[in-house]
Amino acid sequence: MSNRQSAGMLSSAKRDFLKEQPFLLQQDGEL
Repeated sequence: MSNRQSAGMLSSAKRDFLKEQPFLLQQDGEL
C-alpha cells in the first residue's frame, strides 16, 4: 500500500469519525 493510499484511508476514517463527533473539529483545527 502506498503512502498516498494510507493517507486517503485515514482521511476518510477521520471524516466519518468527525461526522459523529463534530465538536472535535475545532480541536483538530488548532493542532
